Amino acid sequence: MKFLEIGSFAALAGLALGQTPAGFEPAVEANLAVSFGSKAVEEPGTAFTKEETASIPTIGTAEPLEGTYILAVIDISVPAAFTPGNYEPRRNMLHALVSGFTSSAEANEEGIYVLENADPAGPAAYIGPSPPAETPPNPHNYVELLFEQTDAYKAPQVDYSGFNNRLGVDVAELIASLGLGEPVAANFFNVTGV
Repeated sequence: MKFLEIGSFAALAGLALGQTPAGFEPAVEANLAVSFGSKAVEEPGTAFTKEETASIPTIGTAEPLEGTYILAVIDISVPAAFTPGNYEPRRNMLHALVSGFTSSAEANEEGIYVLENADPAGPAAYIGPSPPAETPPNPHNYVELLFEQTDAYKAPQVDYSGFNNRLGVDVAELIASLGLGEPVAANFFNVTGV
């Protein structure tokens, strides 16, 4: 699986960039390698199309991880209203909350330890980005957060199978309600509605 088309992951991991958008909390410095097919998030904020991001991404890290991990994918740019020219304020939408990821024992040819999951169904299965067309166009930022799934993890008390329970999710409350600690790695990409 190809994670980067230019340069190496090791070079990217050495950059002193934040892996989450400016102002987003929790801020994370450690890079989560993210790819959709053969296209990678080469740097935080890489642009993708809806079609490219229709399926759950492949994720990985520069070092092997012990234990089990949870991936959260959150659109932090959903309009509160869909009135042309007046889309503010923005709110969050949970696009995925998938538990049960474990690190591969060996790095792939790009030096990435791919996180594997035999059943990526939930507790909130991945929903691919589908931002609405906006005038002027506004890219939606999709943040990927990787958490260790420790003994403190509590299964969600919310049914995320429906759209309404995913819309307006408070990231800090979600992390606290699940008994998760700080994210171990993160990244983000964007998709613009057309």
